Amino acid sequence: MDDGGFVHDEQDELFDEFGNLIVHAAHDEHDEGDDLDAEQDEADEDRDDELLDELLASGRPDPQGQPLVIETAPRLSVQHTASTSSALAVSVLPQDRPRFPSASEIYGPDVEIVVGDEDTQRIEDAILPPERELNDAHVVRLDQTSGHPDMLESRAYLISGLLPTGKRVRSVAIAGHLHHGKTSLMDMLMENTHCGSADQFNKYTDARADEQERGMSVRSCLVTLLMTGLFASPKAPSSSGHSSCERAVALQLIDTPGHPDFHDHVLTSMDMCDGVLLVVDVVEGVMCGTELVIASACARGLPMTLLINKIDRLALEMRLPPQDAYLKILAVLRDVNQVVKSTWIKLGCGSASRTDSQTGSTGSRSGGARRPSLKQMLFHPVRGNVCFGSTQQGWTFSLLEFAYMYMNETDNRRKFSGSPFGLAKLLWGDVFYDARAGQFVSGPAAAKSLGDNVSRSFVEFVLNPIYNMYVVCAESSTGKQVAERLSSAGLFQSGPGRVKSARQLEKRLAVEHVAKPAEMIRHVLRAFFCNLNTTKPARGLVGMLSRFVPAATSSAARAAAIERYTGAQNGRLCALLGGNIGTWENNREFVFAHVGMMVEYAPSSESGSGDGRLVAVCRVYLGVLTRGMSLWALGEGFSGHASAAEQDATRVSVQNIYVPCGRYLIKTSHAYPGQIVFLDGLEHAAERGGMTLTSSLRIGEEEEPVHAFLSVARTMHSSTATRPTMRVPLEPMRPSDLPGMVQALRKCSLLYPALQIVVEESGEHAVLGTGELFLDCVLHDLRHVFTDAGFELRLCDPSVCFRESVRSDSALPCFATTHNTLNRVTMIAAPLGNELTEAFGRGAFEALVDGGGSTDVRKEEQRRQQERIQVEFGWDRLAAESVWTFGPDLWQGPNCLLNEVVPGTLGAANVELLLESKGAIVQGFQWSVREGPLCDEPVHGVSVKLIDVVLAPEARHRLGAQLIPASRRSAHSAMMAASPCLLEPIYRVQILCFEAAIRAVKVLLSRRRGRVVHQRPKPGTMFYVIEATLPVMDSMGFETDVRSVASGNLQSFHMFDHWQAMRGDPLDASVVVSHSLVPAAELELAKECMVKTRRRKGLGERSVASYFEDALWSEISDLMTH
Repeated sequence: MDDGGFVHDEQDELFDEFGNLIVHAAHDEHDEGDDLDAEQDEADEDRDDELLDELLASGRPDPQGQPLVIETAPRLSVQHTASTSSALAVSVLPQDRPRFPSASEIYGPDVEIVVGDEDTQRIEDAILPPERELNDAHVVRLDQTSGHPDMLESRAYLISGLLPTGKRVRSVAIAGHLHHGKTSLMDMLMENTHCGSADQFNKYTDARADEQERGMSVRSCLVTLLMTGLFASPKAPSSSGHSSCERAVALQLIDTPGHPDFHDHVLTSMDMCDGVLLVVDVVEGVMCGTELVIASACARGLPMTLLINKIDRLALEMRLPPQDAYLKILAVLRDVNQVVKSTWIKLGCGSASRTDSQTGSTGSRSGGARRPSLKQMLFHPVRGNVCFGSTQQGWTFSLLEFAYMYMNETDNRRKFSGSPFGLAKLLWGDVFYDARAGQFVSGPAAAKSLGDNVSRSFVEFVLNPIYNMYVVCAESSTGKQVAERLSSAGLFQSGPGRVKSARQLEKRLAVEHVAKPAEMIRHVLRAFFCNLNTTKPARGLVGMLSRFVPAATSSAARAAAIERYTGAQNGRLCALLGGNIGTWENNREFVFAHVGMMVEYAPSSESGSGDGRLVAVCRVYLGVLTRGMSLWALGEGFSGHASAAEQDATRVSVQNIYVPCGRYLIKTSHAYPGQIVFLDGLEHAAERGGMTLTSSLRIGEEEEPVHAFLSVARTMHSSTATRPTMRVPLEPMRPSDLPGMVQALRKCSLLYPALQIVVEESGEHAVLGTGELFLDCVLHDLRHVFTDAGFELRLCDPSVCFRESVRSDSALPCFATTHNTLNRVTMIAAPLGNELTEAFGRGAFEALVDGGGSTDVRKEEQRRQQERIQVEFGWDRLAAESVWTFGPDLWQGPNCLLNEVVPGTLGAANVELLLESKGAIVQGFQWSVREGPLCDEPVHGVSVKLIDVVLAPEARHRLGAQLIPASRRSAHSAMMAASPCLLEPIYRVQILCFEAAIRAVKVLLSRRRGRVVHQRPKPGTMFYVIEATLPVMDSMGFETDVRSVASGNLQSFHMFDHWQAMRGDPLDASVVVSHSLVPAAELELAKECMVKTRRRKGLGERSVASYFEDALWSEISDLMTH
């Protein structure tokens, strides 16, 4: 029987690959298992076969000439009647058989058809995923046009009046130790400048949900405020018709984290500001976070102001009398100044300046502006750069504020003549007030001769009124009693800046329903330091910032920008940056700005996307930035000497411009010089090291190329707290999530400047950070912030970042031959001292590297640093002049390459060949110190000396492909011949605890290879401060253990301090690495760490002989034998 190609229009699966009807497999599913239906189906099949045989034998077409088709009943039985004969057709020949209709013929040309071979969606996933609520971490909404609190002053005046001028704009970074009151200070200023209750502004700058849960700031938060009521300057009294106290200023404040793990945010915030407000808890005093802030500000030459916070703790918690409270405040002030002095001397801020890495110009190229002197950096209340307060209770004051208060007092008991500035000088130090004579006396001896009626002026006029208010509020039960007692004590008499009457105070306390003493104290103190309408809040603090922080367009601010610019100092751009205000205004078309960091935000309150978009935090230096402007984004590697296509330059468009105000933003169309704004639309071009924005790559008629600012990575070298010490390898549970994880890691690297992401040769991704808390926040954002539905990660146990070094000089010169055997590079290695290694690492001697510059400034700076390294570190002149490069960076790094090839041994021709091959040898050296010979960890504190070289005369035989690997092998063999060792990171641990917990803390430290350096009591408190060192390897979980033994009454902080060589030889063949969980012995720890690090990176085992050339290894074997 011929195989007929029967076609069915609706059920194509009923035919096999030859076109035969599969009738036995097409029973109605509803009749399966029914015997009667099965018999009926068999009978139908027999009739179908007879009908088909008859049709095939006759070969009759349809009477109308149409092709015959089979029309089936529900049970696939053909009803052989006269009416159905026209519905049957058969194709006799295969080539005449009708084709199956294609999908495009069925659905038409307007439908896209996708054919999938397998299901790519998991069975657990819904076809339509449910709507995902907006992550609570995103609370800043760019398109929020309503619902934000109203400002007491005109918001339009702030945007259009103050910010465009620049003269009345102050950019300040608020920094200090953890829990010293930075965020509460921002809450106080927000409450004083906006309409709303105190609860509405509680932890206002901690916008993320995890920040509020942790009780600490994790990111920097920007707030722009309009402050009024400035005091008149003593040197420039107001000559206008308006009162000088009504002057206004725009404050661009950045609330920075206080935990040492997030010090990278403090550094990036300082790079965008013109001054620092240091906040110190008067009880805890100077802590490790305070020292970090002072060191970073001194290294950048930023003027600092001081707020001694939490004065209320002296009376309410420590129960100190006013005289002892003054001594405690004085002790804190002396400790802060002592840290400033020691840091200033250590960094050499008075003489050292940054040398430009490309042109050789120094940090003094700021057009006459100079760094502040040590005397200007010290704090003194009489100078006016110190304020006092309790931000938790909502008040601050300065000596000048009290002086104004007493000069305008209507009470006849005390009358003061002169100016408020003269009176403010008498309110601090060894100045005493004689109440009977009504006069001030200086010196303890003179005060002692007057008897008991003399008291210190600060105690008499500042602390006593505050203490009296505390006593009254604690002893009174109603607001009426508080008002009456304060009025009778003379604390609330009418006068400017004071509460006008006790009745108003009583009414205020009744309206606020104040019943608890703590709430009553807050309201009374706030009413004492500013009037009830709060139109001039925090006058002393705002006046201090306005006076000591330079304006956003001042010469000092422009000088700081010039120091961070990598271009020529005598070029057109630096001339514009160092020009006067008119020069800035006349160059509105050319825009020059810098993006220092990125922040995330939620697109809208209705959006269900969790795609964590990023906006750029940008400071404008030149020109007027407008919405929709097209700019060039210059990365870290842009130098301006090549085309944009060949370098790190990307074209970007500014979609929106926002003025940051904490949890809400103000959309604007322009940004002016000195202003810090948010830019939307730059996320795709953002880099971890920041970027420079410019409207043109050339400037001026001379077509001078534009350069970029110093990257964030280079500016962070001034602080060791940002060094990554821990690493966590990770991978997605599902391989399909790998692209999403890589994209999320990129966004995390933009938000955390100190975060490093490495990809090993095995393909493993790892995140490197400063500590456990840092990595915990990174992994939280990786899982929950930058993914749509979140993805599961597989994490390995945290490990430590190691360094490689050498203990001694190389035993013999080590050489490496190129693959073509025509070139040979010979080197030796030697250790650098700790101090010199630290100086090289922070770039203190970068002028020693010959960058090809020929300017007189470059040569003078190079000569000065050569003399300095000879005097301070004992180098000879030849070594100081032979520095080729640092490593792993060109201009700074803890390693150096010296060219000690004697020219007489090479000849004039070979000397020229050596200079031509310098670039390849330098690259090989930097490769060798970036990935050390032991376990591919960076090299630290090694000086590699090039002592001999053999080069082929023909250029094609000494290309980089030959010399770079040879230089790397030569450097590695020199290190292996110099007793290599492994370095582990060591934490500096600072613990604040009670005396009862000291013994338990020492026991925990001893179990983890820690060592107590010293312990001391905090003056005026019951606390003790323990300074200790702890290996990072043994610090995992230490804070949890130490808190448990102290029942939570303890604070522990860790930050990187130094690298320490591990005991034992990492190449000791007698040490067998065990796979058990038993801790290794101390002498075996170096070998175990090296082997396990190599295994984790997929490097495998490698013999010592493989690092040396065969001839060199034979020589080493002979030396070892004899």
